Amino acid sequence: GLRPDSINPVDTPNLYRLRQDGVSWTNSHAAVPTVTRVNSSVIGSGAYPANTGIVGNTMYVPAMGPSPFDTGQADNLTRLDELTGGRMLLTETLGERLTDAGKKVVAIGSGSSGGTLLLNPRAPRGNGVMINAGDVTPTRPFTYPTSVGDEILARFGPPPAGDEGGPNAKVDYTEEVLRDYVLTELEPDVVLNWFTQPDGSQHEFGAGSPEGLFTIRNDDRQ
Repeated sequence: GLRPDSINPVDTPNLYRLRQDGVSWTNSHAAVPTVTRVNSSVIGSGAYPANTGIVGNTMYVPAMGPSPFDTGQADNLTRLDELTGGRMLLTETLGERLTDAGKKVVAIGSGSSGGTLLLNPRAPRGNGVMINAGDVTPTRPFTYPTSVGDEILARFGPPPAGDEGGPNAKVDYTEEVLRDYVLTELEPDVVLNWFTQPDGSQHEFGAGSPEGLFTIRNDDRQ
């Protein structure tokens, strides 16, 4: 949701500095189909959809029953994994490679639980950590392992429910958890950090809208 021309010294000074000092892919494109969970699985594995098996935000897999299922729900993905003998993703993941190398990976996101899980799909099997504070439940974050969620709930309270607190509330909660718990206590070698804005605001109000810019500026502060 964050277009390259949205990054500039006025609205996003921190992201602008990171881009100037770091690496920028000048010919970067989303994987096709350009939908959330497809691209989440691409980031989490380095493989294209033909090799990951995640080809849409909803999919039909015979083992899951007669109807398509929502890949945005982590519970659906873990059920898929169980029914297919560990084939939620059909390829090795970044999390697996890091774990094999003795490194720790944390995937954290404020969007859908499925989108966050696909950044580190083997977290339910003990490869690193997955933390989602988005759409799963109004009372607690959704995590693997569950003990991480217990600790977050004790320290930070429940994540914002629904639209509570406005469009930036879930982003703010998630980034506080990242700064004040994940980085300091879990000490990961690699973090995959998924901001759900400006995706939501720009779907509703359009790219370049004041509402979208409001969330982009907040992302930059975070």
